[in-house]
Amino acid sequence: MIAKEQEEISYVPGRRNEPAQNTPKGGTWIFEHNFVEKLKSYMATVRKGGLSELQQQVQNDLDSWKAIKLHIALVGQSGSGKSALINAMLGLTAEDESGADCGVTETTEKVKMYCHPERLNLVLWDLPGVDTPNFTKERYWENVKKNVADFDFFIIVSSGSFKESDIWFAKDIQEKEKKFFFVRTQVDLDIIKDKLAYPKTYKERNVQETVKKYIFNQLKKGNVEHSGEKIFLVNNFDTSAFDFQNMMNVLIKQAPTLKREAFVMSLAAGTQVVIDEKVKVLESRIPKIALLGSLSSAIPIPGTGLAVELGLLYCEAKMYREQLGIDEDSLIKMSKRMGLDVSTFKDKMQMKNHLMFVSATEFLKVMSYLATSEGVETVAKYTVPIVGSIAAGMISYPVCCYTLKHVLNTCKTEASNAKTVIGDWLCAKTDPDIMLTQ
Repeated sequence: MIAKEQEEISYVPGRRNEPAQNTPKGGTWIFEHNFVEKLKSYMATVRKGGLSELQQQVQNDLDSWKAIKLHIALVGQSGSGKSALINAMLGLTAEDESGADCGVTETTEKVKMYCHPERLNLVLWDLPGVDTPNFTKERYWENVKKNVADFDFFIIVSSGSFKESDIWFAKDIQEKEKKFFFVRTQVDLDIIKDKLAYPKTYKERNVQETVKKYIFNQLKKGNVEHSGEKIFLVNNFDTSAFDFQNMMNVLIKQAPTLKREAFVMSLAAGTQVVIDEKVKVLESRIPKIALLGSLSSAIPIPGTGLAVELGLLYCEAKMYREQLGIDEDSLIKMSKRMGLDVSTFKDKMQMKNHLMFVSATEFLKVMSYLATSEGVETVAKYTVPIVGSIAAGMISYPVCCYTLKHVLNTCKTEASNAKTVIGDWLCAKTDPDIMLTQ
């Protein structure tokens, strides 16, 4: 179900407006994410090196994730669905220049590396299957020319029964104390086959439980110590189906702490789980961006401070759209996939606030409107006494915080709506009853 439609923002000069729907309530959220502890460090920087050094430190903190990479290896036999899984995780298709080629004839004969062209932190490695002609068990790691230590964790992929070579690989990884997960692809085809074979007694949940139980027994028989919670059934072409969302949630939670932010920022916003995790990361940036903006507003050159502050907030807000997959390019791509024009797609996802991103001038209108709302006063009550201890003249800090929080909430709602529209379309397109009649 689409989230409740937001009220359209109206700009009424000289009038004190109430907060628009979907704006943040209260101000305590600003000091989550350990920001109070970070403020102590910032205050020490100001005392030691002044405001210019503080600005550099804050910017370095905001950009630190960009230098971090998370490496995930996918291994499986030809036709197991590795390429399609890679594309699904990165938000690409086989037609994209950076996408992995898909097809029953595709065979991984050498190690291949994939990442999104605009989000380079997540690196997915397609490893050849074990016990193929050039990659025997005995010389596997020597021939792939990689070490187990090169990867943060592994995903073993199969479209049917896991083979003895897959079990061997899992045990080898386990002995080297690395995390691994099992992913069973093409579950949608299993369900269609079951529907054909048992038209009267077919139940989708029974099929999934049977497949998972079979995999678990295979692992147990192969003496692989493994939890059933790390076995995922997926449809690579519908990330809203089966265990894909749960898989992404587990992968995020299992990622090394220092790499988690980079991992989240590099994922495609194709599931609600990823959208929620991205919003958490983006929200944690708000106090720092607001601090940079309000510091810039103190520049003693008429007009310069406001221009710098507005530029920072506008760029950050645009990043929200890009991260949550609702920027113009992403919307065009999604609408084409469904055979819709982009304006119709925007109507279906109830997108009302895209005009604020047309230019910095339009964004300034939103910022000016929100500056008169009662929510800013609430945020100021919590923030000014603390942030004001860093530097005087930071009166715009609560306005920056409140504006970014409102924009982020708006983008989250619209991203969730887009996901719902696409999910409904995919559900109708891949419904077993419909497919069997085609």
